[in-house]
Amino acid sequence: MTAPTAAGLFLNMYKIIPTYALNRAGIEIHYAPSTAFDNLQIAIGYQDGDAGHFGRLRVNQSANEIVVGGNTVAFTKVLDYKLSPLITGHWFVMKLVVDFDANQYLRGTFNEQEIDLSAFSLEDVVTSTAPAFQIMVTVESVGGTNAVAFVDDAIMTVDEP
Repeated sequence: MTAPTAAGLFLNMYKIIPTYALNRAGIEIHYAPSTAFDNLQIAIGYQDGDAGHFGRLRVNQSANEIVVGGNTVAFTKVLDYKLSPLITGHWFVMKLVVDFDANQYLRGTFNEQEIDLSAFSLEDVVTSTAPAFQIMVTVESVGGTNAVAFVDDAIMTVDEP
């Protein structure tokens, strides 16, 4: 994935899946940064025709932290991490698991580190979008350089423990 050069510009990769009975679901990716980036985010959402429920886990490379939150919910730091200098060619793992029935986050994973996210609620938005499930990967550029991250896979998981 290569995001545009200007700061704040980003590239999304997403998949919309026809809806089915959901409870605990997740998204997992393996990625390798090739250049510096501002944010790399994984997101999972469910839209039921009246409302949307979304969870986001973001690596904020500029601030050296992992954050959880959304567009209408302030991002909150859940883990400090330091990746300096940038390690190119090294693969990282990120995973986010949510419970749509309880409308809350469950846990995140960054490499071997598991993060308890059960204190956070999913972001709710009003939407008339047809019922669907979606997963998304986003990479955001630092000003003056294209952000590049190789994504090996994006895995949707269901019936998480």
